[in-house]
Amino acid sequence: MIFDWRGTLTTTLSGDEWVREALRSVGRPAEPTDVAPVLSAIAAANGDEDRLDGPGEDSDVGLHRRTFLSVFDDAGLDDELAQALHVACVRRG
Repeated sequence: MIFDWRGTLTTTLSGDEWVREALRSVGRPAEPTDVAPVLSAIAAANGDEDRLDGPGEDSDVGLHRRTFLSVFDDAGLDDELAQALHVACVRRG
């Protein structure tokens, strides 16, 4: 049996919850004023073509990681936060 795991086996977090979880995991403040700039930077780097929802991304773990880390890099996020965001997005579903 094949089924979609996104939101089925994992809890889907909102964008705010996703960034808040990542910030907390690296010991940083996670108030709305801390979360908003990160979300804005990711949205700007993601672009209109929505790089974070690219083809094949949900079926290729390496492509998923490379895509997300590339967007986070383009967003100007440091490596520690980028790694935490990727881990949180895998949990995010």
